[in-house]
Order: sequence, then structure tokens, then C-alpha cells
Amino acid sequence: MIRFNMLLLVVTIIILTLIITLVIPSVKSQTEDHFPVLLIHGYYEGPEVWKAWLNELQGAGITAEAVKFEFDDQCGTSASHAQELVDIVKDLKMIHKQTK
Repeated sequence: MIRFNMLLLVVTIIILTLIITLVIPSVKSQTEDHFPVLLIHGYYEGPEVWKAWLNELQGAGITAEAVKFEFDDQCGTSASHAQELVDIVKDLKMIHKQTK
């Protein structure tokens, strides 16, 4: 199971790297505002795993935040994290005056 989780993490990082590599240059040339980016960590991790990504996105002028779940247990229930995530997204949308 640990190998599967590590493989999933590596594949996710590769995909995100490709997306960021392809998207950031096109975002720099856009004149309209863009949506803020919300980075969500995986099991047994915290928002600090996104530090390099936050620096990269913010350096490109993209508003980005990493999720910090209030209930800092090892995993938490899916329901508690889902509700917390709904609240985090609402707050992010309100702060950045987004409707989508």
C-alpha cells in the first residue's frame, strides 16, 4: 500500500509539473484576472509540501494558497475534511471576490 501511495504521489507531481510548465507561460501573457489556486495536500502530509509550488505560482503572479485543515489529526474523516474544504473554498472565493 505504501508503494502504491508513493507511486500515486510521484505520478501526481509529474502531472502537476507538466501542467504548471505549460500553463504558467500562457498565464503570464493573459490580461484578465485569473482564479486563485488552492493546493490540497494528501494523506499524512501538511501544507508545507506545497512550499516550492506556492513560491513558483506567486512568482508568476498567480494567487495560490495551500490548505491547512483545522483538525490536524493524522488523517481525519472524509466527511470532516470535505466540510472543512467547502468552508475553505467559500472563504477563498470571498477574499478574492470570485463567484466560480
